[in-house]
Amino acid sequence: MTYSYSNKNRFNYLGLPLVITLTLNILIPFLFWYFNQWPLRSFFELFLLVSMAAMILQYFPLILLHKNYLKKSKNIKLCYDEFNKEFIFKNKTDELKFNSKEIIKVDSYMYLPLCQGAPIFLFWHNYFYVKIYTEKGEIIVTCLTCSNILDILPKEKINKKCIVLNNLVKI
Repeated sequence: MTYSYSNKNRFNYLGLPLVITLTLNILIPFLFWYFNQWPLRSFFELFLLVSMAAMILQYFPLILLHKNYLKKSKNIKLCYDEFNKEFIFKNKTDELKFNSKEIIKVDSYMYLPLCQGAPIFLFWHNYFYVKIYTEKGEIIVTCLTCSNILDILPKEKINKKCIVLNNLVKI
Protein backbone atom coordinates (compact mmCIF):
# COMPACT_ATOMS: atom_id res chain seq x y z
CA MET A 1 0.00 0.00 0.00
CA THR A 2 1.35 3.44 -0.91
CA TYR A 3 0.52 6.50 1.17
CA SER A 4 1.05 10.13 0.17
CA TYR A 5 -0.63 13.52 0.50
CA SER A 6 -3.89 13.34 -1.44
CA ASN A 7 -7.05 15.31 -2.12
CA LYS A 8 -8.91 13.00 0.27
CA ASN A 9 -6.54 13.89 3.13
CA ARG A 10 -6.73 17.57 2.21
CA PHE A 11 -10.52 17.44 2.34
CA ASN A 12 -10.62 15.44 5.62
CA TYR A 13 -8.14 17.63 7.47
CA LEU A 14 -8.78 21.07 5.92
CA GLY A 15 -11.82 21.25 3.62
CA LEU A 16 -14.41 19.50 5.76
CA PRO A 17 -13.57 21.43 8.95
CA LEU A 18 -13.75 24.74 7.08
CA VAL A 19 -17.11 23.84 5.50
CA ILE A 20 -18.56 22.73 8.85
CA THR A 21 -17.32 25.84 10.66
CA LEU A 22 -18.56 28.18 7.94
CA THR A 23 -21.96 26.48 7.96
CA LEU A 24 -22.20 26.87 11.74
CA ASN A 25 -21.10 30.52 11.45
CA ILE A 26 -24.12 31.18 9.24
CA LEU A 27 -26.57 28.79 10.91
CA ILE A 28 -26.16 29.90 14.54
CA PRO A 29 -26.87 33.62 13.93
CA PHE A 30 -29.68 32.74 11.51
CA LEU A 31 -31.40 30.54 14.10
CA PHE A 32 -31.10 33.26 16.76
CA TRP A 33 -32.47 35.81 14.31
CA TYR A 34 -35.30 33.58 13.08
CA PHE A 35 -36.59 32.30 16.43
CA ASN A 36 -36.15 35.55 18.36
CA GLN A 37 -37.45 37.81 15.57
CA TRP A 38 -34.48 40.13 15.88
CA PRO A 39 -33.95 42.89 13.36
CA LEU A 40 -31.82 41.92 10.37
CA ARG A 41 -29.02 44.15 11.63
CA SER A 42 -28.73 41.96 14.75
CA PHE A 43 -28.31 38.90 12.53
CA PHE A 44 -25.32 40.49 10.78
CA GLU A 45 -23.80 41.67 14.06
CA LEU A 46 -24.08 38.20 15.56
CA PHE A 47 -22.75 36.67 12.33
CA LEU A 48 -19.67 38.92 12.53
CA LEU A 49 -19.15 38.09 16.20
CA VAL A 50 -19.43 34.33 15.61
CA SER A 51 -17.18 34.57 12.54
CA MET A 52 -14.48 36.46 14.45
CA ALA A 53 -14.55 33.87 17.23
CA ALA A 54 -14.34 31.05 14.66
CA MET A 55 -11.41 32.72 12.91
CA ILE A 56 -9.47 32.98 16.14
CA LEU A 57 -10.31 29.49 17.43
CA GLN A 58 -10.57 27.49 14.22
CA TYR A 59 -9.42 29.06 10.96
CA PHE A 60 -6.05 30.58 11.85
CA PRO A 61 -4.66 27.62 13.83
CA LEU A 62 -6.09 25.13 11.32
CA ILE A 63 -4.64 26.85 8.25
CA LEU A 64 -1.29 27.51 9.95
CA LEU A 65 -1.03 23.92 11.14
CA HIS A 66 -2.09 22.50 7.78
CA LYS A 67 0.51 24.63 6.01
CA ASN A 68 3.18 23.44 8.44
CA TYR A 69 2.23 19.77 8.06
CA LEU A 70 1.99 20.16 4.30
CA LYS A 71 5.65 21.25 4.17
CA LYS A 72 6.62 17.95 5.79
CA SER A 73 4.19 15.87 3.71
CA LYS A 74 4.84 17.23 0.25
CA ASN A 75 6.74 14.91 -2.09
CA ILE A 76 6.74 12.09 0.46
CA LYS A 77 5.61 8.56 -0.25
CA LEU A 78 5.40 5.79 2.27
CA CYS A 79 5.04 2.29 0.87
CA TYR A 80 4.06 -0.53 3.19
CA ASP A 81 4.19 -4.23 2.35
CA GLU A 82 1.78 -5.90 4.76
CA PHE A 83 2.97 -9.41 4.04
CA ASN A 84 6.69 -8.78 4.70
CA LYS A 85 6.11 -5.90 7.17
CA GLU A 86 8.48 -3.70 5.16
CA PHE A 87 8.41 0.05 4.71
CA ILE A 88 9.88 2.22 1.97
CA PHE A 89 10.04 5.93 2.76
CA LYS A 90 10.72 8.19 -0.23
CA ASN A 91 11.15 11.94 -0.46
CA LYS A 92 12.79 14.20 -3.06
CA THR A 93 16.33 13.17 -2.23
CA ASP A 94 16.31 9.99 -0.14
CA GLU A 95 14.86 6.54 -0.01
CA LEU A 96 14.89 4.52 3.20
CA LYS A 97 13.93 0.85 3.30
CA PHE A 98 13.33 -0.87 6.62
CA ASN A 99 11.16 -3.54 8.20
CA SER A 100 9.24 -3.63 11.47
CA LYS A 101 12.10 -5.37 13.29
CA GLU A 102 14.50 -2.53 12.47
CA ILE A 103 12.29 0.07 14.16
CA ILE A 104 13.89 1.12 17.43
CA LYS A 105 11.06 3.33 18.67
CA VAL A 106 8.20 5.50 17.44
CA ASP A 107 7.30 8.82 19.05
CA SER A 108 3.74 9.88 18.27
CA TYR A 109 3.04 13.59 18.81
CA MET A 110 -0.66 14.33 19.29
CA TYR A 111 -2.72 17.15 20.68
CA LEU A 112 -4.00 16.59 24.19
CA PRO A 113 -7.60 15.56 23.36
CA LEU A 114 -6.51 13.07 20.69
CA CYS A 115 -3.76 11.72 22.95
CA GLN A 116 -6.12 11.14 25.87
CA GLY A 117 -9.05 9.92 23.79
CA ALA A 118 -11.16 12.90 24.87
CA PRO A 119 -13.80 14.55 22.67
CA ILE A 120 -12.33 16.82 20.03
CA PHE A 121 -13.93 20.27 19.78
CA LEU A 122 -11.32 22.06 17.68
CA PHE A 123 -10.62 20.56 14.27
CA TRP A 124 -6.89 21.10 14.46
CA HIS A 125 -6.74 18.69 17.40
CA ASN A 126 -7.01 15.86 14.83
CA TYR A 127 -3.50 16.55 13.52
CA PHE A 128 -0.60 14.37 14.61
CA TYR A 129 2.77 13.19 13.38
CA VAL A 130 5.15 10.38 14.20
CA LYS A 131 8.92 10.19 14.35
CA ILE A 132 10.12 6.75 13.45
CA TYR A 133 13.61 5.88 14.68
CA THR A 134 15.18 2.98 12.80
CA GLU A 135 18.64 1.45 12.66
CA LYS A 136 19.09 3.21 9.31
CA GLY A 137 17.82 6.67 10.23
CA GLU A 138 14.94 8.80 11.44
CA ILE A 139 11.84 9.83 9.51
CA ILE A 140 8.80 12.00 10.16
CA VAL A 141 5.37 10.99 8.84
CA THR A 142 2.41 13.33 9.31
CA CYS A 143 -1.27 12.50 9.33
CA LEU A 144 -1.55 14.19 5.93
CA THR A 145 0.67 11.50 4.42
CA CYS A 146 -0.80 8.52 6.23
CA SER A 147 -3.71 8.98 8.62
CA ASN A 148 -3.57 5.36 9.83
CA ILE A 149 0.19 5.19 10.41
CA LEU A 150 -0.34 4.18 14.05
CA ASP A 151 -2.29 1.10 12.92
CA ILE A 152 0.52 -0.26 10.75
CA LEU A 153 3.43 0.37 13.14
CA PRO A 154 4.32 -2.11 15.90
CA LYS A 155 2.15 -1.15 18.91
CA GLU A 156 4.78 -2.06 21.50
CA LYS A 157 7.24 0.50 20.09
CA ILE A 158 4.86 3.50 20.02
CA ASN A 159 5.30 6.21 22.67
CA LYS A 160 2.45 8.72 22.78
CA LYS A 161 3.53 12.27 23.50
CA CYS A 162 0.89 14.89 24.19
CA ILE A 163 1.46 18.39 22.84
CA VAL A 164 -0.36 21.65 23.35
CA LEU A 165 0.54 24.32 20.77
CA ASN A 166 4.24 23.91 20.21
CA ASN A 167 4.04 22.58 16.65
CA LEU A 168 1.80 25.25 15.18
CA VAL A 169 4.95 26.93 13.96
CA LYS A 170 7.39 24.11 13.31
CA ILE A 171 7.54 20.32 13.44
